[in-house]
Amino acid sequence: MPLRIVVLTYPCAKTLRLLGSLAESGLAVEAVLLQQSSLSRRIARLVRGLGIRDTLTIAMQRLNTELSARPGCNPHRAGAYRAGGCKVMTVRDLDSNEVVALLKQLDPDIGVIGCAGILRPEVFRAFRLGVLNIHPGQTPQYRGRSPLEWTILEDAQPGVTLHLVNSGVDTGPVVQQLEVPVEAGDDFESLYGRVYDVGIRLLVSSLERLQQGDSLEALSQNWRDSRLRYSMPRRLRRIAHRRLRERASTKGD
Repeated sequence: MPLRIVVLTYPCAKTLRLLGSLAESGLAVEAVLLQQSSLSRRIARLVRGLGIRDTLTIAMQRLNTELSARPGCNPHRAGAYRAGGCKVMTVRDLDSNEVVALLKQLDPDIGVIGCAGILRPEVFRAFRLGVLNIHPGQTPQYRGRSPLEWTILEDAQPGVTLHLVNSGVDTGPVVQQLEVPVEAGDDFESLYGRVYDVGIRLLVSSLERLQQGDSLEALSQNWRDSRLRYSMPRRLRRIAHRRLRERASTKGD
């Protein structure tokens, strides 16, 4: 019997890449639950988390996406998520009773986080085998926000973690984890992109094992001795960018 996969996401270009990779691998997605909240709510959430200046930057990036995206590739359009013919179900909030009710109807085996925040236990417990998340950093040391920026600032090795979701922030059992070294010419955009691509490969291989009837071995994290990371302040972000440039410049030597 095919694995019943449901993806939970905000509008997000990374999720489109994820869905494309799943379709290319022959892994059919049962449904995408897509949160499409009001513009005022999205702006308020960004301002709370990032501040006004970074929110304006994101707004300009979205405008550029709207103007340059090819038909069917705009992450802010529900139709873009129908890779492989899966259903797209728009919701106001992924962390809601509405989503819990939809999941009971869908009866999924496994969930995949595209781009989403913290979910209530009733959401991730609705999946028979749990919910998988790609975190662009090595947990538990770099769980939370700005993981690669904190990694570079502290002169550590970038990496990616595929883990099961629990009620904590990136504290769920680890399915796979890999280092992703800095390469020549890297900036944070290219580094995040490559880290996420590695994470997608880990996710695909894990779903293929489940499809074949195998189980996933996941190791609990000793996260209590780690520090939850928050969005990196602008002053430290500038230092992290400089350190990444310096590290990347030595890779071609």
